[in-house]
Amino acid sequence: MAGILNPKTRFMDTFLTQVGRSQSAHWELRFSFATFSDYATFYEADSDNPKRADEAVDRIFFEAHNRPQDQVIPEFDDDGQISFPAGEFELTNGSMLVLSGAAGATEFLAGDALVTSASTAFTDCVDSLKDMQPLRSSDPLRESDDFKVSKYSHEFLMTDTLPIPSTKPRRVSLQNVESLWQDKKLTHIPNFQFMSPINKTSGTVLRDYPKLQQPAPLNFEELMVSLGANDPSGETGVGEPLKVTFPETSKENNLVCQVFEVCSGSVNKLRVIDFGEFEDEDPFSPGKHVFFVGKLFRDDGGEDTFINLFTVIFD
Repeated sequence: MAGILNPKTRFMDTFLTQVGRSQSAHWELRFSFATFSDYATFYEADSDNPKRADEAVDRIFFEAHNRPQDQVIPEFDDDGQISFPAGEFELTNGSMLVLSGAAGATEFLAGDALVTSASTAFTDCVDSLKDMQPLRSSDPLRESDDFKVSKYSHEFLMTDTLPIPSTKPRRVSLQNVESLWQDKKLTHIPNFQFMSPINKTSGTVLRDYPKLQQPAPLNFEELMVSLGANDPSGETGVGEPLKVTFPETSKENNLVCQVFEVCSGSVNKLRVIDFGEFEDEDPFSPGKHVFFVGKLFRDDGGEDTFINLFTVIFD
């Protein structure tokens, strides 16, 4: 049972979610977001001024406690495992479970039932955020703070030449695909940058080691050519891109995005690599932020390999 807050020392209570506690125990905790909520209190009009809220200094407040709604985003741990409670469902390492009965009985979903239920389970992320009742600042000069997108669904065209050209192999071994430390998608991250050994005192290079990484694109145009989106012949090598606009959004336009793969036998969250922002000459929306969305595999040699499925560009 939660204890009572001492108003002389604690006017606000904080806590880590269950996932945060687990990450802290394994030295994996990384803070990205913090939210403030007042769902555990109430407001009443002051007796002297009905337009002002009465003070709450004489109330008894209990310590904050964890709720299932406090986990909004499914997260991978460092072993690549994932567990996420989603209402009457639970997502565990690619399997969707239905929780039912007083004894906590579970049922694994598959086939059409899995595909249909996955959308309901993902909606729980939004419901959890609403149940948290986070505080925010409203802009009085804006007519609306709603969020709307121009398209809610899209089907990508797949043919014998798109998105993989007929001149490219249809199948490739993981042993022949660049590992993470070789992949140009990660060359901007300090952990994956090439550093030849040098003498600490003089700075002299101890030995000339070859750089085995792929060369990284220097600008946005080079990136587009490497992805096949700007074919010099005038043809688009990866097919028609999907363009989505936000007719209504907030001034800051802060977005949290997740990408899931739903098949008849599993539900998997895809990995996202932040490739950084490229400058452009657009005066109304400067910069293009590039993300790679795909899967992580491990080859026979124990090396991790990222397979890119989608390239997402925020303009």
